[in-house]
Amino acid sequence: MKKLIWSALLLTPFLAMAEQPSDTDDSPVQITGSLRSPSISLPEAYSTMHPSDYYDYLRTYDLANGMELTVYGYRNRVYAAVGDQPRHELVAAGPSTFYARDGAMKMSVELLGQYEAQGELQMVVPAVALGGEATGKNVLLRIAIH
Repeated sequence: MKKLIWSALLLTPFLAMAEQPSDTDDSPVQITGSLRSPSISLPEAYSTMHPSDYYDYLRTYDLANGMELTVYGYRNRVYAAVGDQPRHELVAAGPSTFYARDGAMKMSVELLGQYEAQGELQMVVPAVALGGEATGKNVLLRIAIH
């Protein structure tokens, strides 16, 4: 008799789970949002930048985060680099608006004189975890140029 009672007590949770209906809804689920890393799309119309045509923009800009953006010419192309990060070839999309060909950067700058400028730099950079390791995701960073 004791064995029968203990068996009933031990089997009760399993029997209760067996009686619950399972979730068999096979209807489609819509997931919104982008699974791709952010990038900066090139506009439909742009032109290659030649250093002689954009001489006034070839300089080092101070960024609001304390870093420097260097824009320079090399072999009939114009490049930009932030600090010691890799360089990006720039193309012109309009007056004072430049894009990196690889989708990693957009620069809007207004020259205020021989040594002054203002504007904004948008860059795609890897997200870094607290321990200093890359997380595998990229983020879009906006930095003021001054």
